Amino acid sequence: MLRKSITKSFTTFLFIGLILCVFSLTSQVSYAQSSRSTARKTYKKKYSRRKSTKKYRRRKTNKARRYAVPYIKSKYAAIIVEYPSGDVLFSENADKLRYPASLTKVMTLYLLFKALHDGNVTMNSMLKVSKYAANQEPTRLGVKPGKPITVRKAIFALVAKSANDVAAVVAENLGGSVTGFAKLMTEQAHALGMNHTTFYNASGLPHTKQKTTAADLAKLAMAMLRDYPNRYHFFKTQKFYHNGFLYRSHNRMLKKYPGCDGMKTGFIRASGFNIITSAKRHGQRLIAVVMGGLSSYSRDRHTTKLLDQAFLKYKQETDSVEHEMVTNQNMYHQLQQNR
Repeated sequence: MLRKSITKSFTTFLFIGLILCVFSLTSQVSYAQSSRSTARKTYKKKYSRRKSTKKYRRRKTNKARRYAVPYIKSKYAAIIVEYPSGDVLFSENADKLRYPASLTKVMTLYLLFKALHDGNVTMNSMLKVSKYAANQEPTRLGVKPGKPITVRKAIFALVAKSANDVAAVVAENLGGSVTGFAKLMTEQAHALGMNHTTFYNASGLPHTKQKTTAADLAKLAMAMLRDYPNRYHFFKTQKFYHNGFLYRSHNRMLKKYPGCDGMKTGFIRASGFNIITSAKRHGQRLIAVVMGGLSSYSRDRHTTKLLDQAFLKYKQETDSVEHEMVTNQNMYHQLQQNR
């Protein structure tokens, strides 16, 4: 009996010991696994943080390199003129031939405003839409063949949306065809003194022979302000609605640059990013034409820099002239008193 009880106690003790050993081994394994996973997480966190930092630095460096030169040298041209005198405050490659891209539409609008002035159309006149016009390459408003649009809507679409299909609609309605209207555009350009400009379409879509210069485009902008000042307000359009959809302007200078109240942007691969900007400060208006920008951002930044410098330069020149006039008047009064 005693031997049986001893054997039973010994067996129980062994069983408990075995359970304790298994539990100890299990806890050690789980601790090792948790330690390993914690170490892996810590390593991943450090590595990912280091990796993201490298990516950020690389992105920042690439951006700095990308915008170190804000334009494409072979496509760059720029000019700043004072309106209405036409005094040139800055000029670089201003007489070199360049692709106008959608700056072409400023001439399209000039002829449309001329038709309004001559009474050939009204703001509510309906412009017919052909299949050819509706199938123009983007950017498009999405007009449909057989569904006309008003002149007013066409103006908004050309200024803000830079719609190529609407440019073709205007060309066909005013010139009979895009080719016929392009001839009228070229004739009008030469009449305005834009002797280096030739148009082959109304939209600015790529054409190897459709070229202009920054100086010619400055003349066009001045002519727009001079000849149709009552229509100029359309160029400050930042948004408009068509068929229930909201369309916003591509011209960010209207919001970003103090005093900017118009004109037009443009882009095709052959031209780079182009812009005509008109800004007024302290009663003085300047017109800037920049062509061949590397991006819309760098183009706008470069245009801002040129305009700021030009406004400062013009103010300094004006102040010096006024100071000289005051000095001369004082000298004259002193001479009169001495007599």
